[in-house]
Amino acid sequence: MVYLTAFLRASLKLKETLNHQADKILQRTVEVQTSKKARSLTEKWIKSGAPIAVDIESHNNGKRGKPGLITIKDDSKNIYLFRTGLDNHLMVELKITFENPKVIKIMHGAGSDIRCLRQSGIQIQNIFDTSIEHIKIHPANGSIGLNELCSH
Repeated sequence: MVYLTAFLRASLKLKETLNHQADKILQRTVEVQTSKKARSLTEKWIKSGAPIAVDIESHNNGKRGKPGLITIKDDSKNIYLFRTGLDNHLMVELKITFENPKVIKIMHGAGSDIRCLRQSGIQIQNIFDTSIEHIKIHPANGSIGLNELCSH
């Protein structure tokens, strides 16, 4: 019974810790809903020249995959959600960021994301793909998932 009580206490403490961390992340997360806000962020990222982390979720309409949700995390640990599937005007502003060589775009397994952007008329520049870099360093291991990479 003592072990079970200690386990339950530890589980509750872990849950509290995770909830606190999730709250901190949610406080830094913003859904960008206007082109004006997207333009402001684009200008900020280009001016700072700091890298941004990018993840793209796409959906298929017929043969062409289009970005439906783009998540960007900046060097201040702010997270921005662009629901481009609902408002394609956001892509006009993001295109400026993606095509600007001054901003490094950090991605993982970016192949399908790059194809998706190209199909939307965006020629992304200055990409750092963590998957490819891992293969360069550890060629015998081959491709690796992001969770596994982060555990190293």
